Amino acid sequence: LRVTPTRTISTHRGEGVGIELQWITPTLPYDLMKMSEPVTYLQWRANSTDGKSHKVAIEVESSALIAAGGEDDLVGTSAQVIGRHQVLSVG
Repeated sequence: LRVTPTRTISTHRGEGVGIELQWITPTLPYDLMKMSEPVTYLQWRANSTDGKSHKVAIEVESSALIAAGGEDDLVGTSAQVIGRHQVLSVG
């Protein structure tokens, strides 16, 4: 596990597959508006560690409470595909 000011990077290996997960928060000290956005991106990479072909899928689960001030707050959700990326939004 590596933690930097804007990223948390973890690597995992097993069953002939290596996976790297990067949780990225775009905070820029000179851009207060960007720093105030509660946004985190997940970027992932998979590779074969045994030379064989593998199918890999990542499933991420989270509660909408991460975007709420309390359990009684209403939040909206959306899902869209932008280029090759699936984007899920809560807020």
